[in-house]
Amino acid sequence: MNKYIKGFSIIILMIFSFYYTEKIALYVQNNTPLKKEIVLYSKDNNIKSVNAIIDGKYITPGINGLLVNIDKSYNQMKIYNVFSEKYIVYDEVKPEISTKEFKDKIINKGNSLRNSVSLIISKNNQSIDYLVTKNIKFDPSLQR
Repeated sequence: MNKYIKGFSIIILMIFSFYYTEKIALYVQNNTPLKKEIVLYSKDNNIKSVNAIIDGKYITPGINGLLVNIDKSYNQMKIYNVFSEKYIVYDEVKPEISTKEFKDKIINKGNSLRNSVSLIISKNNQSIDYLVTKNIKFDPSLQR
């Protein structure tokens, strides 16, 4: 009976040692100056997503947001142990309400927060030639 208690105690001790080792490693990692700097940077540089606006049969598209992925950014920077904005990794955040859920709605205008235009044309030579002659940037997959 005493053997079983010793064996059980050793197993419990091993389980708790793995658990606390992981907790201590995360604590140490979260308190490094590099990780603190990334967290501080993320507070000021996260971009919230904007939901689409529905007005009857019309819809104004929303805008995707960007969220700093702290762990991936830390893993990129810990190689050099230096903070650099060029190694910041962002995750795209989709809006809760988007045009993908409301395909039956008509897009009547673009979002006022972003100045961009989408032009959907059928793939034909005349349309592509027009875009090329006017030096208008377009998706290269349309080219012949």
